[in-house]
Amino acid sequence: MGYDPQQDFEYLQQGLEELEKYLLSDELFWPLMARPTGGGSFLKLTLGNLLFSLLQLEALAAGRHLSPAEEAELRRIELAVEGMQRRWQVAWETKAGREYRSRFNQYANLLRDIKNSPEKQAPYYSREIRLRVLLALLSPHAGEQEGYDLAQLDAFLRGALTRKTGFIWDPELQPGYPEDAYWYLYGELEQEELP
Repeated sequence: MGYDPQQDFEYLQQGLEELEKYLLSDELFWPLMARPTGGGSFLKLTLGNLLFSLLQLEALAAGRHLSPAEEAELRRIELAVEGMQRRWQVAWETKAGREYRSRFNQYANLLRDIKNSPEKQAPYYSREIRLRVLLALLSPHAGEQEGYDLAQLDAFLRGALTRKTGFIWDPELQPGYPEDAYWYLYGELEQEELP
């Protein structure tokens, strides 16, 4: 297997331990003090990052790339997250709305950089487009986001993605990212300047 689910499992386990404190705090990006088994550090705890790790594991499960024990652990974590969401629904929605606006601004900045110098951004596209996935995950939790026109930004990106390449992340994750919903994971940027 190419994609290693261990860090996602560890992130979710650490995130769950901190989730209630995070939801009740004013912080949007909550540092996790524990370290992953493989070294380095975890991403900061946010609802978007939590939902992203869940989706990565669900994608592996859909492609039958998790062991029965890993699938059971994923279901346990999903139930715990859902329980926390129900218990702290208002705090959850407030946090999701704040993160959505923050990620929207990051996505707008990314597209501005792509417009200004696509050839410089092209090598980083597959990593940076994670921002758009976060917006898709946060949107159902974030309530109405008046003034944040995602369709307009997406229209620009559709025009910039002129190279149809197939799925750009690890193939084992593809079952969790259907092309109709995650079209931006199925193309690359032209490496020449846009008009």
